[in-house]
Amino acid sequence: GKRAIDADNFLDEWGTTWSKTGGGHYLFVDGPFYGKKRPTVADLEGHDWPDPSNPGYYRSLGERARELRRETDAAIILNLPSGVVLQGLFVRGFGDWHKDLHRNRDFVGRLSEIIADIWIGLARRALDVVGDNVDLVFFGDDLAGQEGPLFSPEIYEELIKPHHERMIGAVKERGDYKLLFHTCGAAYRFVDHLIDIGVDALNPVQVSARDMEPGRLKEEFGDRIAFWGGINTQDVLPFGTPEEVRTEVRRMIDCLGPGGGYVLNSVHNIQKEVPPENIAAMFDEARTYRAR
Repeated sequence: GKRAIDADNFLDEWGTTWSKTGGGHYLFVDGPFYGKKRPTVADLEGHDWPDPSNPGYYRSLGERARELRRETDAAIILNLPSGVVLQGLFVRGFGDWHKDLHRNRDFVGRLSEIIADIWIGLARRALDVVGDNVDLVFFGDDLAGQEGPLFSPEIYEELIKPHHERMIGAVKERGDYKLLFHTCGAAYRFVDHLIDIGVDALNPVQVSARDMEPGRLKEEFGDRIAFWGGINTQDVLPFGTPEEVRTEVRRMIDCLGPGGGYVLNSVHNIQKEVPPENIAAMFDEARTYRAR
């Protein structure tokens, strides 16, 4: 499990060091393969990886799922760890991992395989514990930034997609679960790939990123994938008026809601600069406008 280094830093079970920033968030700042000029597959084989059979990962998980099923009629989500991209960044470092996609493919390929194998082991055990007290499974891997993909769709198809397909397949083999996948940014060029491997819903639909216009997404993909998010957290929620938030909510429902397939929520987690009245306006308008 996690081990505290001091009040503002901790070491996780993968060997990554996380440090608290001024804003209160933790960022990955060091890891087992950081700074290595050209790490090898042998380096990976010698690393002490997390053990998915560790019972501590699942302690109280089944009890919590049963409790939620008793107490609510809402859909229940099992939030599983990050996927091969994000976990790869955490153990290798952001810049070096992306360079490895081009310069050190054997290494990044084996790293992705190891991460996916551990994830699948965790997912299978967790789903066995929660059973039908969970409706959706959620995990994420950031594939894009504000202006475009972080790597080409061709690299995704070759080096990442096969692992995502194995991961999602392991979930669907365990039961009738919907798969909610997170990638923020300009993810347009990956949506067909995600549909192909069994993703049921895309989060967070970062509508302010390039090529992520909601009308276009609905027209091209709306009969094959659901959209989850869409309410702008870069401009409207933090800096708009409550009425501007309500207008944006109506716009998203009009764009993404026809025929179903839309779960209204904020794009990303709501941050501390968002006024409470804007949060209330978002959910209130969603309820009242849907009813009309």
